[in-house]
Amino acid sequence: MSDISKIVGVDIATIAKINKIDIGDIGSVGGVPIPVGGIDTYTKLMLHMDGADDGVVFTDSSSNGFTVTPTGVVTKTAVKKFGTASGFINGSGTYLTVQDNAAWNFGTAPFTVDFWVYHTDVTTALEYSTVWNQTVDASNRFALCAYAANAFWAGSFIYLVIGGTAIYRGWTWTPTINTWYHVAFARTGANLYFYVDGVLKTMDGPSAEAFDATTDIIDLGADPTIGKLDAEYFTGYFDEIRVSPGVDRYGGSGFTPPTGAYG
Repeated sequence: MSDISKIVGVDIATIAKINKIDIGDIGSVGGVPIPVGGIDTYTKLMLHMDGADDGVVFTDSSSNGFTVTPTGVVTKTAVKKFGTASGFINGSGTYLTVQDNAAWNFGTAPFTVDFWVYHTDVTTALEYSTVWNQTVDASNRFALCAYAANAFWAGSFIYLVIGGTAIYRGWTWTPTINTWYHVAFARTGANLYFYVDGVLKTMDGPSAEAFDATTDIIDLGADPTIGKLDAEYFTGYFDEIRVSPGVDRYGGSGFTPPTGAYG
């Protein structure tokens, strides 16, 4: 693919055609178009969740190769979106731990966290499908949750506690069990975005709270976890988890979800 960051004065549709990619596979950073369909320099964590049935190896396919440690999480071959398997979290004390790194200091810059999720339970009280949770203590934490049943917000939310002050923003979304969804959280400029299967959702949860796109997500200095928030654990499968600090891959517009594993 050519270096499209050097193309000036050309519309996105033309750039997509030149590079032989779908227009839905283009985002932007600072107004400069970039591809969103693969593993690039913005990809700091890439979990394909591939492996053998009941496997316990979770490989970061980004250039960082971060250590990912399972606590009861296994790869399952019977239920998967792409590749050979997905990661199964059974809702009872199981989660993944990702190596801490300065990359997780999101600050006030853009970011995108996108993934595939398959719920097998959406009824348990206070069950969160937490795809990213970095917690130092109860007064300092950052989490992205793709579903919360009977919790303080019945939908999806970004949750941040700095110095003991909790702030969050949410979007209504009730997934169906045993169904794969492509989900993405993103921030750019003054905007926060949440997408399900490429459809941009309207922010309608805790609007009185102070979290906005300029909120500083500081370097919390703790190992991030996937699948848990406090003592609440997700029940279901994750696949193709990609964490991209520094870039909003979708630019506030609808897009076509990926049709294969990120490569």
